[in-house]
Amino acid sequence: MSTSTSASLSGESPRAASRAPAVLLWSGTVVAGLSGLALVAILVMYFLQNQPHPAVYAVGLWGLPLGFVLMLAHLMLSAGRRRRGLG
Repeated sequence: MSTSTSASLSGESPRAASRAPAVLLWSGTVVAGLSGLALVAILVMYFLQNQPHPAVYAVGLWGLPLGFVLMLAHLMLSAGRRRRGLG
């Protein structure tokens, strides 16, 4: 079954069907990258003997796991598509 046939059966266009995994991957990468920068900022601020803002802590604490969950979701979607022979 081709991508256009399966996408039409599910009610979405082929382009929209391939856009969701890409959005998950990019958003996961950006969130994890920002979280890593926040963790580096916390270390630099401690080195300079400053107190980081609580929002920087929140980004560092929650961003990295969220980014990896988004990337894991991308991996699972890609594996499912490959198993069905669509990607």
